[in-house]
Amino acid sequence: MSRDLQLALGLARDLQAEIYSLNIVATGEGKYPPKLIELMRGDAYNKLTEQVEEAKLEDRVETAVETARNPWIGIINYAREKNIDLIIMNTYGGYKFRREDFIGSVAERVVQESPCPVITVKPV
Repeated sequence: MSRDLQLALGLARDLQAEIYSLNIVATGEGKYPPKLIELMRGDAYNKLTEQVEEAKLEDRVETAVETARNPWIGIINYAREKNIDLIIMNTYGGYKFRREDFIGSVAERVVQESPCPVITVKPV
């Protein structure tokens, strides 16, 4: 289980809060055909749901997959729509090696633009 989800579970237990696990499918500047975007969205939803089920958290975590021009905009919009009180996210989500003190561009923009507090967690 990821560190951000572990932290969210602990806080949610203490605060009796709801947890949303969100994945954003980036649509870019309209360069992808709608059919491809829907396939990517379905694949992302299946992977996200599988991770939640493997952790035996399906009764505690609501999964969602949204589309947006880029990931940080999708996260910010979702937080506004759902009236989210706190965002907990990894400092980066890419598969490339990152230095320990690095924060990814998506996390940085979410921290800057979020309508609510953001806690970033360094992935293991």
